[in-house]
Amino acid sequence: MEHHELDKIAFEGLNKENQQLSWIKTEFRERVGPESYDQYIIIGILVEEDVVSDDSTGDNVLFTTMVRFYHKLFCEWYAAHHLVTLVKNAYDIKDTLRFLDPFDLQYLFRFACGLDPDAGKKLINHLKSLPGGDNFAILCILEQTGDVNEIMDSVKDLCSRDVKIKRGDSALLQRSTTQLLEIASKMIFQYLVYTSTTLPSSLKVTLSYCTAGYLYQTLPTVEKIHIDGSNAQYGNTGTVTDKDILNLFHYGMKCGRIKELMFGQLQLPTSVSPEAFTDIMKTRNIQVRWRPFDIDFHLDLQNGHWEVRV
Repeated sequence: MEHHELDKIAFEGLNKENQQLSWIKTEFRERVGPESYDQYIIIGILVEEDVVSDDSTGDNVLFTTMVRFYHKLFCEWYAAHHLVTLVKNAYDIKDTLRFLDPFDLQYLFRFACGLDPDAGKKLINHLKSLPGGDNFAILCILEQTGDVNEIMDSVKDLCSRDVKIKRGDSALLQRSTTQLLEIASKMIFQYLVYTSTTLPSSLKVTLSYCTAGYLYQTLPTVEKIHIDGSNAQYGNTGTVTDKDILNLFHYGMKCGRIKELMFGQLQLPTSVSPEAFTDIMKTRNIQVRWRPFDIDFHLDLQNGHWEVRV
């Protein structure tokens, strides 16, 4: 069943400074057509509600039948179809998207990226231009369909910069980010900065995991891993135990090209047992650094003590 008019109504409702999520039944039914409207009601896509009319008086209460989507997710799904049409035909999509907040309407954007590869590419480029848009672009990249090379170009562009996983990120975003890193690792990227507001608890397990999203494999092309525990926003600093460090060393050695392990603003043990250092670490002279403030400490792999490098 064609649903172009329903798509348009849904998009118009969301693309407003104050979103419109319900409509007068008679007007809505006329636009989509009586037959289609009745089908949407029977299926459950739309629901009707009787609300008190503004024309009511104390002696005469009037009701108006309003119609809305059963769930806002349905509204975003249909709106995404119309968004795809607009984006594909638009030279500059900023004006088209001026009232669409991607962080409020994430499914609208993700649906659109999955529906059409050309529109998806334009939307992802738009998202990357927004403050904080890289994180959301990650979610949309994983929805993309179409030419693999174009998808890889999007991955390459995002992963050529620092990739961060933060404590405040949703589990979905963390999983999506780690999936993106796995894809990037197969494309021979040379540098990864892994950032977290606290040491990910999963690092205490097998090191094949990262935060709530999982790294199902090691990243063989990574040369640098940076664990940054700066957490001033939440008023504390992550603490790393001897076992955490040992696990991180083991994980780093699985990344065959690792050259440096860097700790940021974390509370670390004042020394590390030399038994924690593998022969590979010593022979390859892996650099282990710690920068809790403006002082740069390097770990002596012979005695396990931190030394200040001037």
